[in-house]
Amino acid sequence: MNINWKKIVLFALGVLTAIVLFFGINLYLALEGSPFEKWQERREVVRIYEEAYGKEFVVEESKFDYKRNEFEFTLYPEDDPAMTFRTSLNTMRYKDAYGEVRSRSHIHEIVSEALGSDFDYLDYTMNVFENHNPTDVFEPDLIKRLSMNSYTVDFSWDVERIYSAEIDAVFEDIVARIEDALNVELGELKVRSSVYDGEEYYFKDTIIDK
Repeated sequence: MNINWKKIVLFALGVLTAIVLFFGINLYLALEGSPFEKWQERREVVRIYEEAYGKEFVVEESKFDYKRNEFEFTLYPEDDPAMTFRTSLNTMRYKDAYGEVRSRSHIHEIVSEALGSDFDYLDYTMNVFENHNPTDVFEPDLIKRLSMNSYTVDFSWDVERIYSAEIDAVFEDIVARIEDALNVELGELKVRSSVYDGEEYYFKDTIIDK
């Protein structure tokens, strides 16, 4: 009986190639996600935002999070490319990322205008945080959305040595200016500062009711 080794080898190579391709495709889908699902989710994310806000949105980046097994999209409204935000279909069920970015940016602008350059000598860092209220998802009215949420404006700067009386005076001046400039109703606004002298931190916060 003659054994056709050539056919056997070719058959074995074909099976091996099929196995490698199978595992390769599955590995790719696990790490990168399905291109068809990405297209579907991308289209749905854009549709929801455009219907909610009545304007066009552009997808800047699409990325698959293999740990959470979902696609994340970085978008911006076509009329304001600087207002970028990241979201996913799952996140959109309970959080409006664009609404949050828009609200935080609005408060940041109010505070920056209120302080001007008078405190630049502190070389401070300012961040605005939103304490999310899930009932505001896709509320297109900025003023209404601001009234539905609570925010924290956080300041931090370094000093050579902590003198609590001096820091308190600066902090109170900052708070007073923000309170005078605040022209919208917020659910709550907390102003917080943390000052570091290389060895210890000094914290202070207050709530502005308006």
